[in-house]
Amino acid sequence: MRPKPKASPQEALLPATRQLPLLATALVAVALLSGCSGAGGADSVTLDEGRQRLRQMIDATAEATLADRERVPRPEVPPQRCERLGAPADSFTVGYGVEADLERGAELRAIVERVAVFWREAGYDGVQTENLDTDVPIAYATPEGYELSFTASGPRGKAFLEGGTPCLPRAEDSDER
Repeated sequence: MRPKPKASPQEALLPATRQLPLLATALVAVALLSGCSGAGGADSVTLDEGRQRLRQMIDATAEATLADRERVPRPEVPPQRCERLGAPADSFTVGYGVEADLERGAELRAIVERVAVFWREAGYDGVQTENLDTDVPIAYATPEGYELSFTASGPRGKAFLEGGTPCLPRAEDSDER
């Protein structure tokens, strides 16, 4: 009886590589919720001002790239204490996002590339794309220390545009505690 041939290293990795889009999305969500972004010149910005700026960035991106689709706000992420190394002890981050339906057979790569082009033209830092040839392509940007992500999920038929603020102090007169 002949022994079964061993799988090549590439073949052995196939099941793991199929999980990369899900893993990338999960890592971005964890980073956004934990406030793992740099301050990016946001030292004099309060949490409330940061939330407004984040909404402006997300809404401008959605209007420019998803204007032909109905957009629904995602549940707002309440302020989370920053646990990033070097973050001030009393700093927080918040998240915001929108989602939109994608029609079956949508050109996911083109949608994600349109978002990346918009971010580059807006002068956003750290614009990159990943998994463009999969059914869950992603774009990221890190303007002004904020973290943005756009995921086009073919299997779910949804586009997710989300972001998080850098670590910011609460305003002295803020009711959020």
